[in-house]
Amino acid sequence: MNATNRGYFDCIRPCISSTMFQQLFIAAFTLCLTAINMMTFERTFAEQVFSVVYLGVILIQIMPACMCVNYMMTETHFLTTAMYSCNWMDQNFEFRRILIIFMQRSQKSNVVNAGNIISVSLATFLAIQMCK
Repeated sequence: MNATNRGYFDCIRPCISSTMFQQLFIAAFTLCLTAINMMTFERTFAEQVFSVVYLGVILIQIMPACMCVNYMMTETHFLTTAMYSCNWMDQNFEFRRILIIFMQRSQKSNVVNAGNIISVSLATFLAIQMCK
């Protein structure tokens, strides 16, 4: 990730962080309330089916964001290996020097946090799903 892309990432991180925190908090809160509602009150079969479908819809709502961030983190993890696999030994000194700097920078993971509290990933998605 070059300096310009890093600047873009740092620029949009606060917006994504607060938005994802609100989204994950509301989803977890809704999932827990719906699960408590299903267990506490007597419901007809149709109401139970509706509640289960509603739980699924809430989970589907947050899944794409968690998957995309997890995919981004996985791809950036393999970036260093991909750079090392290029034909760097036959390149000039300037190329090798820049490659080393770029490889060192790529080893720092770019994590998107929700509210600067919890990272957004598939593990977070599964943790929220376990709430129900």
